[in-house]
Amino acid sequence: MNLLKALCIIVFFSLYAMGCGNLNSVHTDELQDQVNDQESTIIVSIASAGSIEIPEGALPEGAEVNVETIDIPLLPDNVVPLGKAYLIRSSTELTKPVILRLIIPDGAQDIFSLVIVRVTDDGITSILTSSIEGNEVVAQTPGFSTFVVAEKIIVAGKIKERFINVYGRDFLNPGEITSYSVSFGNTFSVPSHQSPIAQDIVWTVTGPFQVIQIRGLNIFIKVDSDVGPVVGDIAISFFDPVSGYNYSGIRKIRVQRY
Repeated sequence: MNLLKALCIIVFFSLYAMGCGNLNSVHTDELQDQVNDQESTIIVSIASAGSIEIPEGALPEGAEVNVETIDIPLLPDNVVPLGKAYLIRSSTELTKPVILRLIIPDGAQDIFSLVIVRVTDDGITSILTSSIEGNEVVAQTPGFSTFVVAEKIIVAGKIKERFINVYGRDFLNPGEITSYSVSFGNTFSVPSHQSPIAQDIVWTVTGPFQVIQIRGLNIFIKVDSDVGPVVGDIAISFFDPVSGYNYSGIRKIRVQRY
């Protein structure tokens, strides 16, 4: 008999909303449609947040897994938390690593700088080796603890750096005029949760482009005539004294021939 089919894990989801807790239990025989027989893995859903992939033998028969949302714990200066924190516990220790998949929260500026941070009960933090798969941040963890999706930043002395998106077209033709900008819209999130104050704005243009005009966080350029195919870029940097962050962004531009 497949050991996975004999495994009976009761999974409790303690999801708190409006100060009230909701408790559900799921048995492995109710999850058979989510079992990958080839990989011998049970996929347990975390409601509206992602899932846990538990390989066969990682937990013994009758083990219990509890998942609840909690306040975000203290994290290192080089990460900015997004979304909620999830406290995951099991009645017995894991004997194999499991895969944690958490849905990318709102407010992510650069999804490729997202990581899952693990915080143990004694406050030790570690940034798990993470990847982006679809709309999820994915990482392997050797044990259950508190987990948070966070955005990695660069800390240089007391000045922290964060990357932003430069909006505009990726492909241009010779002689074209266009503009690029940085937006403070819904996708622009700063740790202080306040709109940034842009100081010391510097635009840098590399490639066959002429700067026509700069208006703060907007730049207007013209592509040189009779060029291409060639690649250039538009970059910006500025300081926000409200959050203490240096922001920078870059966009690659490809010039095509007619």
